[in-house]
Amino acid sequence: VPDSPTLDITTGITMATWVQPQRVATQHLIHKGNNGGPEAYELSLGQPGRPFVRFNQQTNGNLYRLDATQSYPSDGTTWMHLAATYDGATIKLYVNGLLDSSKTATLTIATNDQPLGLGSQSDGQYLLQGAMDDARVYGRGLSSGESATRAGFTLTLTIAASAGSGGSIVGIYDGEAMYE
Repeated sequence: VPDSPTLDITTGITMATWVQPQRVATQHLIHKGNNGGPEAYELSLGQPGRPFVRFNQQTNGNLYRLDATQSYPSDGTTWMHLAATYDGATIKLYVNGLLDSSKTATLTIATNDQPLGLGSQSDGQYLLQGAMDDARVYGRGLSSGESATRAGFTLTLTIAASAGSGGSIVGIYDGEAMYE
């Protein structure tokens, strides 16, 4: 995808895609920049077999990297949905519509004049072996409910509670968590 000012996202972002990997290796799914050059953001599959999101690698190394706790499939037949968000305070990684891991961070996402790579970095390196579908980049951090809905997942919330005699229960769901 050619560089564009709309891809220079600095304060909040969501990257999301469906992926069907055929091997365990470092493979970039959504990548603005190139390793060793000016980098901004990436959603990738890692060598140890886990998806990850990373920001500003050239200047900060892995300070703003967040790895998933679960492995990705590599059989070439299983699809999984990945979404990574940053809302100005927290980096979050979702796997199949559910929050997998999160990390508090305060950063300004770097900008560059590199194309946006889909299925590899923009120079064709770290190519995905497998299939990818419905890759998206949003200029804000979507909530967990928005991420799941846009991926086609339905979140089910089940509450079992008893207030006892004369009591009452009030709940508010904001798309992220339940509050009383």
